[in-house]
Amino acid sequence: MEDKVAVLLLLLFVLSTIGVIKAQSSVEPLFQISNVSRVYGIFLNNYTTYVVGAQEGEIYVWKNSTGYFIGDGTVNKTASFQNLIVIVGERLVNGSKYPTMWIFNESLDRNTSVNINSIPIAVGFLRNFVLLVDVVREGNAQGIYLYAYAESNTKGPSTTYQIVSNVEPGNYGAVFLNYTISPSYTTTYLLTWYQVNGELQVSLTQIGLERNGVITGIPQLVNVTQGIATVISTPDEEILWVNPGHLYFAYGKYNVSGSLNLPNSTQYLNPVDVSVGEGYLCVLFPSTLVKINGQGVTYHNLSGNWSSVVPGPLNSTFLFGHGKVGVYEEDTLNTSKGPSVTQVLYAANGTAYLYGNGEIYTFNMFTGDFTSFQIGNLVGYLLTSDGIEYASMSGNTLNFDLLPYVPYYEASISLRNYSGNWTIELGLVKDEVSGTLLLVLPTNNASYQFKVYPAPGYKPLTGVLTQVNSTLSLNVVPKSFRVVFLETGLNQSSGESWGVQIGSQEFKTNSTFLVVNETIGVHNFTIIPPKYFKYTVNVTTAGLVKVTPTTFSVNLPNGTKLGGISVLVLIKFKEDQFRVNLSENGVKEWSVLINNTRYNLTGNSSVLLYPGTYLVRVLSIPNYSVLPSSVSLEVPQNASVYFNFTRNQNVTRETNQTTGVTKTNSTTTGTSNVTSSGTTPKGIFSSYYSRVVSFVIVLVIAILVAYRLRR
Repeated sequence: MEDKVAVLLLLLFVLSTIGVIKAQSSVEPLFQISNVSRVYGIFLNNYTTYVVGAQEGEIYVWKNSTGYFIGDGTVNKTASFQNLIVIVGERLVNGSKYPTMWIFNESLDRNTSVNINSIPIAVGFLRNFVLLVDVVREGNAQGIYLYAYAESNTKGPSTTYQIVSNVEPGNYGAVFLNYTISPSYTTTYLLTWYQVNGELQVSLTQIGLERNGVITGIPQLVNVTQGIATVISTPDEEILWVNPGHLYFAYGKYNVSGSLNLPNSTQYLNPVDVSVGEGYLCVLFPSTLVKINGQGVTYHNLSGNWSSVVPGPLNSTFLFGHGKVGVYEEDTLNTSKGPSVTQVLYAANGTAYLYGNGEIYTFNMFTGDFTSFQIGNLVGYLLTSDGIEYASMSGNTLNFDLLPYVPYYEASISLRNYSGNWTIELGLVKDEVSGTLLLVLPTNNASYQFKVYPAPGYKPLTGVLTQVNSTLSLNVVPKSFRVVFLETGLNQSSGESWGVQIGSQEFKTNSTFLVVNETIGVHNFTIIPPKYFKYTVNVTTAGLVKVTPTTFSVNLPNGTKLGGISVLVLIKFKEDQFRVNLSENGVKEWSVLINNTRYNLTGNSSVLLYPGTYLVRVLSIPNYSVLPSSVSLEVPQNASVYFNFTRNQNVTRETNQTTGVTKTNSTTTGTSNVTSSGTTPKGIFSSYYSRVVSFVIVLVIAILVAYRLRR
């Protein structure tokens, strides 16, 4: 029993859930029109929907759901501009057909019925005049004429203007382009094409209309190659395509017109779709996408079947096909799964509104997410301020519904401590920008993760945009690159250390190289040499290194290969030499051994010595004694040494005839004085004691001589 109750409760829950789903997917239409057999045109004037259609051969105009009977017949063309609605067709009276134009005001309470000669090839407007373009036979030839009809004139055209005469039959057409120069001023251009002597001609004529309805035209002829002309029209532009090899385009939304020579290839014969973005035009062919902008034309080869092209955010281009979506990033087409699209209804503020297989899709062009709902057969749609008003047929009932636009919010990303270009990657789209990036993001996604790539040499950044956190200022951090200082000239076995100061930091080593990591930019540096060493470096500007993201590798003296180097600074060290003065007294030519290296000197001389401790020994000279005979020097502390040379005289003996004592006279000339900065010569004390001993000996001899004489 309990099991049965549980099953029953589960069944009730499922049934209730299904009912909720149906209720959610069912939308009450704005209004319906019954018994509609055909729809010729749908227009929107002053927030009111107008439908031109038929009920079993009877022509009607509906204002919302209220119908106004026009008559029996068929409709060939419909048009609407400001407060006028125009219907061109054939009125059926007693089995006979009469070409007729009906002009209605927006209240449908006033209409003008005008008999015309034939069905025109184009319908346009200029102020309160209706413009028709028709092909009129003139004997054996045909001419293209422009007619202006006043709104309330039932008798015929106010004026006539000939576009061209003697047009060959078969290949001709025309389209009006309304250029909005300012909110209060709109001018009209007429684009016509025709064949003369086998050559296809294209004419763009600016239409002028005087107060009395007289037409003045300013034609601009454009010669193109022979071919077949086709017109691709979208709500925002009218594009003329001329096969083969030439495209003439003109569209009013951006007030742009121009022509383009295309490769004369069969792949450019049948355009599939056309779309205009902010400053560029896309034409989709079965196997090629052609993009035209101010910088030129680019061709992108395609594979697979694509049905629609639409401009996306951040200068992207979206392609839609059967169950797939493609996004162009520069020259690369990235594809992913998507809805099956046959028509693009509208695209703005990061959302594309699409139709295919009886469903309308809202597609987020940043994330690729989409939602859909079933509508049946799409008959037409209008872009309103509140959303897309679309008409679908269910049997013979015409349903009008409103698809609200997806809400959006504005966001911005700016970079601190950075002034160059940078790349933003946000979901499906990617673009190079500069300064502050302004974005419009649909609210049907809670958050948008993004990546920022500054120029090489700076670290990439990531972030998340939300409605709450929609204004971001990111701090750009530069990367560090290796600056290698490589020296020569030092004896590494001696353990001599050296270093570099960059900014306020010092780096020291006793190796042959020093690696420092620095950010991109220009940095001041100073070499810290070992004591008593000079150096030279290979940089262009003394004391400056410029670190860039470009790196290379170097084989180091220790045999290893070091990569990621931005700057290599070569340092050549050279040890200083100091001058030591060697002064003498008493000789002219003399020699010394300085740490066993002989120097032959003449008079007072000087030698250059590296820093260190030296033993200076004077080489003996015959018959000369020198004080000091050797001295120890500390270079560069001791700057000079003085040597005093004394000549040794021969010894003479005098024999006293009385005593028989021989007297030896040993005479020394010269003075022994040696000066050495920071050193006391040992020879000074030796000379003093020598003199004392000599004096004592002489004194003893004198006493002995005196003693003997007394005896």
